Amino acid sequence: MRYILLFLLLPFSLQAQISLPKLVSDGAVLQRDQPLKIWGYASPGEKITITFDKKKYRTKADQNGNWTTTLPANQAGGPYEMILKGKNEIRVKDLLFGDVLALYRAIQYGYPDGKSKGKIPRRYCQRQLS
Repeated sequence: MRYILLFLLLPFSLQAQISLPKLVSDGAVLQRDQPLKIWGYASPGEKITITFDKKKYRTKADQNGNWTTTLPANQAGGPYEMILKGKNEIRVKDLLFGDVLALYRAIQYGYPDGKSKGKIPRRYCQRQLS
C-alpha cells in the first residue's frame, strides 16, 4: 500500500517551478543603461509574468523549460523589486542598478595558479588605499 501511495504522489513532486540562476538574487547589482536580459528555468510551456518597476512582461518556457526576456535599460539607482509568477512566485528584493565591474579576469591574471583567496592584485585597483 505504501508503494502505491508513493507512486501516486510522485508526479506532484516532480512538477517544476520557475527558478532563476544564482546571479539574480536579493541585493544584486545590475548594469545600468543597458537592456537587462533575465532568464531562468520552468516547466516546459509554462507562462511566466515578470513585474518590474510597475510594468509587466510576459514570456513562456520552451520545450526544455528554459525561458528568457529582455527588460528595458534602467538608470543608476534602486532599490527595486522584481516579482516573477508562474506555478510559484519569486520575489527578488533590493536590486540596484549601477556600474558592474568584471574582476574575475583581473584576479585570475594576478595569480597564475588561480588561487586568489579573495584578494585583488593592486595593479587592478583604481585607487590604492594606505
